[in-house]
Parts: sequence; structure tokens; C-alpha cells
Amino acid sequence: MNIAHRKLKVGITYNLRKDFIRREDQPIDSFEEFDSEETIDAMRDVLQSDGHEVFKLGGDIGLIDRLRLSPVDIVFNIAEGIGGRNRESHIPALLEFLNIPYTGSDPLTLALTLDKSMAKKVVQSEAISTPGFKKVERMEDLNGLNLRYPLFVKLCYEGSSKGVR
Repeated sequence: MNIAHRKLKVGITYNLRKDFIRREDQPIDSFEEFDSEETIDAMRDVLQSDGHEVFKLGGDIGLIDRLRLSPVDIVFNIAEGIGGRNRESHIPALLEFLNIPYTGSDPLTLALTLDKSMAKKVVQSEAISTPGFKKVERMEDLNGLNLRYPLFVKLCYEGSSKGVR
């Protein structure tokens, strides 16, 4: 059988908006990057229509048990992760540890690109031209900065334009 036509056991990792309740102290876009059940079901349906067996694995701590109960050949990872600046790398790191192939970027790439300050430093170290930047962690860090307009201010550890819209 040609490998291109081999039917696989495919897991899908994800985070659903409906699984989280925003606390009053959290930004309104806290779960902006998470998916809807309709999105995950559409992915499942497409994979199943090609003859693959599909397992909706989620992206919480129960993932480890679900992987044990439903061993897969590959994981289609669209999980954003939960908590911390390395959150997007948690599931790929776990999958690498378990020697399970997955789609998407590896843990280092995901962790580096979510940290805009570190990503800029790496890009600059390779002599790639990029606009200047300053990392500000406290209000006091603004003192003495020679900033000129126009400025673009972004959260250091967020994606999907969170905090920018």
C-alpha cells in the first residue's frame, strides 16, 4: 500500500473557548486564540472523509491519559496552550517526549516566536534588518527611553493581535 493512501489514527489537539470561563480580572480577549467546537468537528470530518480514524484529544492535562487510551500515528496540533509564555510549546514538547509525530512547529520555534523580545534578538543576531524595539516590563522602564512616534506597542508574550485591536 502506498504510504500516501495509508489510513492513519489521527489525534487533534486544541483548546476550546467553551471550556474556559473568563474571570473578571482577565482581559476580554483572554481566549481569543482558542477554537470553536465547529472548527474541530470540521477538521475531524475532513480527516474522516479521507478514511482516517480521528480522536479529539483536547489540550488540557487529561491529554496524557487520552493518548494512553487512544494511541495515534500522528497528532494534528492546533492547541494554543494554557498559562505561561511557553504555553504553545507544551503539547509539541510532550509529543516529542512520547515520540509521537505531530504537525506544526517544534517546541523551540513556538516558544521563541511567542516571546517577541527574544525573537527580535535572534533575528538581529543574524543581521536581518528589523525595526528597533524596547522591552518594557515596568512603568519605570519608560523613564529615559528615547522613543519617537509613530510607535507600535505589543504585548511581549501574546499572539493573534491580542492587546492590539
